[in-house]
Amino acid sequence: MWMLEFYLIRGLQMPPKFFSQSFFYLFVFSFSSLLFAQEGQSDSEEGSTVQTKLITSEEQAKTGGAVTRIDEEELQAQEYDDAQSQVQQVPSVVIRTEDGFGLRPNIGIRGTNSDRSKKITLMEDGVLFGPAPYSAPAAYYFPIVNRTTGLEVYKGPAGIRFGPNTIGGALNWLSRPVPYHPTVGFDFNAGNYFTGKAHVYGGVGNDWGGILVEGIGWSSQGFKELDTGGDTGFEKTEFVLKGYVNSDPEERRYHRLNIKLGYSTEGSRETYLGLSEDDFETNPFRRYAASEFDEMNWKRSSVELSHHLEIGPEFELNSTFYRHDFKRVWRRFNGFSGQNINEILSGPTTGAARLFQEIIKGREDSSSLSDSPIIIDNDRQFVSQGFQSEATFKYSEDELFNELKLGFRLHYDSVDRTHTENTHSMLGGRLQSEALLERVVTANMGSTVAIAPYLQNTFSMYGLTIVPGIRIEFVSTRAEDKLLDSKDSASRPFIIPGIASHYSITDELGVVAGVHRGFSPVSPGQDSRVVPESALNYEIGLRYARPDADTLVELIGFLNDYQNLSGACSFAAGCSAENVDLQFNGGEALVKGIEVLAQHKFDIGIIDGGKIPLRVAYSFIDGTFESDFKSKNPIYGDVSIGDRLPYIPTHRGSIRTGIEGENFVVSLTTTFVDAMAETTQDDSTQTDPYILADLLIKQRIWKELWVYAKGENILDAQPVAARRPFGARPLKPVVLQIGISGRFEFH
Repeated sequence: MWMLEFYLIRGLQMPPKFFSQSFFYLFVFSFSSLLFAQEGQSDSEEGSTVQTKLITSEEQAKTGGAVTRIDEEELQAQEYDDAQSQVQQVPSVVIRTEDGFGLRPNIGIRGTNSDRSKKITLMEDGVLFGPAPYSAPAAYYFPIVNRTTGLEVYKGPAGIRFGPNTIGGALNWLSRPVPYHPTVGFDFNAGNYFTGKAHVYGGVGNDWGGILVEGIGWSSQGFKELDTGGDTGFEKTEFVLKGYVNSDPEERRYHRLNIKLGYSTEGSRETYLGLSEDDFETNPFRRYAASEFDEMNWKRSSVELSHHLEIGPEFELNSTFYRHDFKRVWRRFNGFSGQNINEILSGPTTGAARLFQEIIKGREDSSSLSDSPIIIDNDRQFVSQGFQSEATFKYSEDELFNELKLGFRLHYDSVDRTHTENTHSMLGGRLQSEALLERVVTANMGSTVAIAPYLQNTFSMYGLTIVPGIRIEFVSTRAEDKLLDSKDSASRPFIIPGIASHYSITDELGVVAGVHRGFSPVSPGQDSRVVPESALNYEIGLRYARPDADTLVELIGFLNDYQNLSGACSFAAGCSAENVDLQFNGGEALVKGIEVLAQHKFDIGIIDGGKIPLRVAYSFIDGTFESDFKSKNPIYGDVSIGDRLPYIPTHRGSIRTGIEGENFVVSLTTTFVDAMAETTQDDSTQTDPYILADLLIKQRIWKELWVYAKGENILDAQPVAARRPFGARPLKPVVLQIGISGRFEFH
């Protein structure tokens, strides 16, 4: 095994050209042997233009484990542009607001740490999309989810196929498939704060191939009010090119080759600097003068080449080669030398704290290096590339059904960090552009090679479905600190077994239960005493499902028993530069909860095709530490047995309802978020509970041409939604927009 690992590591650390060629040959070899397999008949429709399928409602009804699906119809009935708004209606999914627009979502599932969504698995079309999911899992990139056409949320043992993070679960967005008939579509909107979106796509296909071109831009001038004046908004763009060619769909042996190219950019005048409590009460949208230079810029390119093979209804093979390149530079205020910004903003407005507050606000001039604002340039480059393949064997006869999935992922990712601190003077209420002092505080590299084979078997007979599975993660890391001239390497295997089950009491009502071992990897360069996060996770509940009637009711209890809850320091958590990206062992913890999901569409007899949709989601989560430990992460600090896990609302719920007809849609989504502890020690330091309401009204004006109006946060809730990284932070204010959308097929 060590010889195989050696050659894989050496190969993956070769130049990108070598890597791409090597994986191309591996990709070809993975299915070339099947070209001469037994012929069969494809069950594809119209050229099999759908590259990645959303789990069906029928599959969801009988699956072992908790799986939530949100299809394109539901997404269009809300018109959300950011990921946090989309997932807020899924039980046990927790978000922590940071910028208001959801540019850098903080998402956790079933009590996992929500910081930068680093403890959950994030995918688009089943492929990891994070900048470096193993080496630097903080998700600074998220797609503009308004261009996606479906969302799957896997929790519990249902998520062990994906990895690497399997304790909370996985989110998988589905991109737009290449259409079979010539199709064009668009979606334009505009509103206050000059917030708007322009989305266009077009494609065509036939029995032998097809192509789709898609572009989307999303921007705003921002709702924050900078003391020095100026724009506090953002611009995001994404372009996607997809294409496919395939063999004869009528043949038993069917091939399809897909390509997906993407290019994305963002420029945002965002900051980690929040407000003091008094200033938040006066104006929650204020931004201090010290954040005048703050700006994030990134660009990302991606290529994915995939192959799909069907041999009759019994066999299917899906293989994908992928490479994602991501480069980001975030220039922002990072405090003062030797000072804790959270303590300055939350402490008494006397003495030194008052002086530093006044300098941050631009009301006092700095007089020395010790009281001059530090601006940090965080320059990071990421590579994420790999090959994954999954073979599915199906067998059915009478009441017996068996589906075996065998797969593996060979993955490499890396991060190259250069962080430079520049000390600037604050004079006359403005930061001076010329730096007084410049120093490099971080210069390091980290890389990971991960080999992850897995097996999952679904066996059904006479109403009983059993789904045992196992995933093995072989993770090898390397790190280099250029400032300390040190190198480090480590290899850590981890076995992730699990089993899920579903028993049908009646055709509609069933019992679900499961247990699995959860895992989260250790990133490169960590102390040898740091071990992977691990937990034994249990779930049991009831599911009532009638897919033909759009009815689903689910009640599931879960318990995550952590043997080791690991944590990582980040700027987003308020950590100092010298501690950023360091992981620590958090010891034992226990997270338990209940999640409820109920959805149904009620017919309205007096309206042609009219329905009243109702979707209710609720979760109760309680998390506590079961051991003592010390951490340099300010969110945790010195932890004692019984302390609460931070940033987990005890109660969280959402309700979506409205009226849907043939030619109109009215949708109201209301979300309640309970108070969340922001540290483990001080119960008085909590976020405020709040209710968030969003309204959408759509009217068809001709064929598939629609006009709509939407309002987000129409109740104008303005709680303290978080105090991380530095100071109190608000929700997005009332944003009102009008838009027009359409989709037209030409036959």
